[in-house]
Amino acid sequence: MDKAYLQRPTARAAQLRAATKSQTPSGRRDDESNCRSETTDELNKFKWENTYKMDPDNLLSENTIQGTMRQAIKELIAGEDDDFLESEGRGHLCAKLTDDIKHRIKTEYASTRYRFIIHVTIVQDFATFSIGSRCLWNDNTDNHMTVSIPFGDSYIVSTCYAVYFE
Repeated sequence: MDKAYLQRPTARAAQLRAATKSQTPSGRRDDESNCRSETTDELNKFKWENTYKMDPDNLLSENTIQGTMRQAIKELIAGEDDDFLESEGRGHLCAKLTDDIKHRIKTEYASTRYRFIIHVTIVQDFATFSIGSRCLWNDNTDNHMTVSIPFGDSYIVSTCYAVYFE
């Protein structure tokens, strides 16, 4: 590469030299301080808002979700007899119900930022059984819904946790 080319001043270097000539002893240009204060004043006139959503537009309807869960369970067990749970297998039925309920709720609330966790348990009647859960969440946006439906000598208990994804 030609060394003379490297030593030639560029147009940008000439602009920088011209700009430094009009600077005050403190290093600022005469028109620079006025420009900054006007810009700062203009920015302070506006109230800036967050560019991300912290709260949902509409809260979830508990009755709608519980109705969806009831409908999914009743449609699956409709017309079945009591030994359906034994032949189908409780584990397989829980997985099938969980997928069906989750699919129905997600299609209903597809445009929201909620995440849904579905838990289905099948318990025999007169059995000593306790279901408990603890969650750390926002009380204003997050919620849970539970549906319990008797079927033969068992109960099908379904819980939906709706967590808003910020």
